[in-house]
Amino acid sequence: SEIGDDAPLPPPPPPGDVRIVGIVGTGVIGAGFAALFISKGFTVKAYVRSEASRTKCEKFLEAAWHKLLKRELATEPEGWRAVIFCSTIAETVHDAHFVQESVLEAVRMKQRIVSEIDRHAPPSTLIATSSSYLSRSLVALKCTEYPDRVVTGHPSLPAWDKFMEVLGSSREQTAWLSSFYGAQCGLVVIELCKESYGHVLNWLNFVLTQAVNMHVKGGFCSMEDMDKAMVQLGHLMVASGGVSTAWVGMVGGGSSEALFELATDITHGMPLAVGACVVNRWFGNGAFARALTSAMQAVYMSLFGWAWVRRLVRWFVGTSTAGMARAFDEKAAAAGSKEILMETVLDRMCVLEKKLPSIPERKRD
Repeated sequence: SEIGDDAPLPPPPPPGDVRIVGIVGTGVIGAGFAALFISKGFTVKAYVRSEASRTKCEKFLEAAWHKLLKRELATEPEGWRAVIFCSTIAETVHDAHFVQESVLEAVRMKQRIVSEIDRHAPPSTLIATSSSYLSRSLVALKCTEYPDRVVTGHPSLPAWDKFMEVLGSSREQTAWLSSFYGAQCGLVVIELCKESYGHVLNWLNFVLTQAVNMHVKGGFCSMEDMDKAMVQLGHLMVASGGVSTAWVGMVGGGSSEALFELATDITHGMPLAVGACVVNRWFGNGAFARALTSAMQAVYMSLFGWAWVRRLVRWFVGTSTAGMARAFDEKAAAAGSKEILMETVLDRMCVLEKKLPSIPERKRD
């Protein structure tokens, strides 16, 4: 084709007019999407390259459907069997109103498959990649028809959770995706503003996983205790409805100024605190370690203990966390007051602590 980047991109159908969804990539994520789309009444066509692939996909579909039934998002016990299996990508997408791609994260393979989808799908059909870390522009790099219709439609796990993050090649596409996944599919959608490695969810997951691995491998705590810490952090985030209320409402007691002061102290003292941990790790708790830590503190305070340094740190912290303060104030205003908001947070925490089934733990030696 000679269409390329300069070809005008036809607008997609209104989100409410989507009837046929093509699924390319039928592992855990793709099968989860297929099950979700079936539960919402779409006709779903899934590409499987062999009978073995179909058998594997059917197992994933049945498992995903079980989760949707348990979550009361589906009612028909064998509803997953409505998925139509196709042996070629062309057959899967030639009449699709929307395509969800969920193949492996291998760059060249994903580019090749998405470019094939691009050649066969109707010009007005958006192609959503659920790539975990790759940007939509990189995934679309080898497309020769309409590369700008390749968009990011990245979930957490469709069968387990309602989260979805979206980004189009234009604001209009992003808004379309938000409406489709939100209003038509019942997902909780966040609209990305620009490309980012890992988007939002997986970048957070990446940073958190690295911190977990560092602490467990470094011998700071056991994996069992790390799991406990993660669960409690999750409780705080879920109860508060997100990081802004957790930090400003819980940690700051509802005061952004109190949070800024605490964050300033933490940031200002971080180099010294990290240094003290290193000394303790290498030299223990003896007299030499105490003398070394005292000397280190004296040097640090002589260099960075000045009031102007703390003011600079305070400015940096205030600039970095201003968005949290604004978000908290908006939530408080919507609730009626900070007190009402935080009482709701407390009620949510009580539900979490009392209603969540416990997960069996391994007995320690």
